[in-house]
Amino acid sequence: MTTTTPNVKIAIDAILAALGDPQGDWQWQVYKEFREGDADSARKTAASNLGDNFCKSLGFLVSAKIPTPNLPNILSAAAIAAADHVEQRTLVELGDNFADDFNSENPDSEGIKSVLKFLSPASDLHKMALELFQASDYDGVKKLAASNLDDNLFKALSYLSSAIKPSPALPTILAEAAREAAKHVRAQIVRSLSTSISAALN
Repeated sequence: MTTTTPNVKIAIDAILAALGDPQGDWQWQVYKEFREGDADSARKTAASNLGDNFCKSLGFLVSAKIPTPNLPNILSAAAIAAADHVEQRTLVELGDNFADDFNSENPDSEGIKSVLKFLSPASDLHKMALELFQASDYDGVKKLAASNLDDNLFKALSYLSSAIKPSPALPTILAEAAREAAKHVRAQIVRSLSTSISAALN
């Protein structure tokens, strides 16, 4: 594969790693086209599956295999689509988990565990919030969330703090926590891929 700089392959590989394995016929098709360097076919497959962010990402990424002045825009678009794909994949996985959790003896506890698996800390404040939650200091968690309104990890933990006690609203509360957890995962992917792309362009 010919690339603009040796680091471009590292950025491409980072995006591929974020995307994970293809699922379904169309994703396998665009993946094959990408691997073969068939840019025209990959773009057509992506354009025929506008709601599939896996296809969208590879539809852009196939153009990064050859030198082009549009490389920054191509890598950026591929990375954003990959992050969107990871967010959606996380939501699907959590939804599947909840289907089992709600049939367990302790649906609140199992549902909370399912969401917590996706809340990897990205800062000391995140670690503090998770420690407060594990220590059952739910008021402390909610105070941190109120002071960090744009942070998805805090929002997720705030919802989980309301899911401790069994309630008819439990499915709704866990669903909101799951959405914030998926957004948190997406934000982490964006940060990671931004670092890889920055290295590729410098």
